Amino acid sequence: MAESLVKGTACIVSGNTAQEEWETREGEKRRSWKVTVEDAAPSLRFATVTVSRAQREKPSPPPADDSWASDKPPF
Repeated sequence: MAESLVKGTACIVSGNTAQEEWETREGEKRRSWKVTVEDAAPSLRFATVTVSRAQREKPSPPPADDSWASDKPPF
């Protein structure tokens, strides 16, 4: 999204929120909100978008022979 949006573009975000509370050394109580984003998209209220699928690499298959297999632990 960072490559396709500019500062000020309205976005829709879904996820979870959690409030944290703590006390400063001076005894003042403070609060903050943490947002864990699961999904985000530009708002279509004032904009249009073009959707393109992300290119993902497929994992390469193991070699045809069993040279990669071993009874030894990997460490």
